[in-house]
Amino acid sequence: MARDLNKSLDNYLKHLDLTMTGSTSTYDSYNRDISRFIDFLIENEVFDFNDVSKELVMDYLTKLKSGIIGGQKLSNSSFSRNLSALRSFYRYLNKYEKVEVNPIKAFKNPKSERTREFLKRILK
Repeated sequence: MARDLNKSLDNYLKHLDLTMTGSTSTYDSYNRDISRFIDFLIENEVFDFNDVSKELVMDYLTKLKSGIIGGQKLSNSSFSRNLSALRSFYRYLNKYEKVEVNPIKAFKNPKSERTREFLKRILK
């Protein structure tokens, strides 16, 4: 069963390799980010992407942001990259792997600290 989750990741990475215009570091980061998510699913005995709930994603993202998963707290930019990787992966799953749900849609990227600082400066 876990093999199916990892097979979907392998298929996605092949697709990404063919279609991606970004850097290899983005590819590597997406691979790492999605692999960590799959490990979390397996630990929680979820073996089908159709069975992933918004609540489970919320639990994952909370633990990821706080450092419980991954070993260190994430900056907003790293957290946003993780969300982007998961969004891209679920779009692929919805289009090519017959996955009917997309629990990642419910989550937005955190506001950039740089944006807040910039706004404070220009509003003075």
